Amino acid sequence: GEPHPKAAAAPSSSSAASPSSSSPHPEKSKKTKKVDLDESARRALRTAAERRAKVLEKAQAADRARDRLKRLATFAPKNPTTQHRDTLRLLRPTTASKFREFSYEEADVADDLRNRKAAHARPIACGGYDLNFAGRAVPSWRNGVTS
Repeated sequence: GEPHPKAAAAPSSSSAASPSSSSPHPEKSKKTKKVDLDESARRALRTAAERRAKVLEKAQAADRARDRLKRLATFAPKNPTTQHRDTLRLLRPTTASKFREFSYEEADVADDLRNRKAAHARPIACGGYDLNFAGRAVPSWRNGVTS
């Protein structure tokens, strides 16, 4: 067998070849290395400053939240057990709506009147014809005041 052609063409280790000719990239000059080092140092300082700003912002946000809770605590009632919230009041009818609602007797009378009419002339039960509404209620401060 014949030796491989690349093996025969390869320089021997005893030959004195220059380091720049054997490597694919020529060696950088000292000035280029210094510029690269300076740039990476600037980049490292910039990222460190950004990280520090982020950490400080988080700490300040936590301080602001703590201060806000302290301020809100001063507005809290001294004895919260005496404070009672009536959530069912939202479902309770107002005085004006109680005044407008039908009594059982009025609903029976309306049903009787409805049953006496023909099918197509009959109003719908609890529809717009049944409502006892004559505009907005008069505000309490204007009761008895004539214009």
